[in-house]
Amino acid sequence: MRSFVLGGVIALAIVWPGAVVAPAAAHATRNPCSTWNSRYFPPPSVRVLVKAHGGYVVERDFRTYVAEVMAAGAWPASKPWSSLVAGAQAVKQFAWWEVLHRPCDRSWKGQPYDIVNGGQHQLWRPKSGLREPSRVQVRAVEAAWLTSIRKHGRFIRTGWTGTGGRCGDVVDGWHLYEDGVTDCARKGYSWQRIQRVYYGPRFKRVTAKPWRHPELVS
Repeated sequence: MRSFVLGGVIALAIVWPGAVVAPAAAHATRNPCSTWNSRYFPPPSVRVLVKAHGGYVVERDFRTYVAEVMAAGAWPASKPWSSLVAGAQAVKQFAWWEVLHRPCDRSWKGQPYDIVNGGQHQLWRPKSGLREPSRVQVRAVEAAWLTSIRKHGRFIRTGWTGTGGRCGDVVDGWHLYEDGVTDCARKGYSWQRIQRVYYGPRFKRVTAKPWRHPELVS
């Protein structure tokens, strides 16, 4: 990894093994205010609003952003592997949904943004608080990169929280409850099985095919 400066923020350039470049989403024009409209391929970047220090907007590589959110404390590298992959999927799709559904008036001092750093959306820790993702967090992001979650046939805004008791104790079909997910992983559940527990019923996992341009689903 090497460091570089982007928009006044010390950032990390991560070399992603086996990275697949997503086809252009020119065919997807559902939201005229979004920079990306594919529900099969994640966006290449995300614009993050940081309200501290007078407020500013930073554009981040999307894979890097997801790993950095995990490193900010939400899904530490010490957790079991399957819980990290499930967590990476939830972090990724939450931000992806925000990119897809960005309102036209979502801007800060004239700069459009997709997501807020902090409690309203996801903690990212910019500037001096930016933490370098571990190799296992980077691999967890990669493991489920081309998969997305559907409920009742719709691309959903996944969520997550740090509570939840034991495996499957608290389930609402939309959120991952981090303590419960960790317990599931320690019991030997795969990340796919964890998703079935927390997103089911009527849950479907979709895997994008880089050589295809499927029609969007709502």
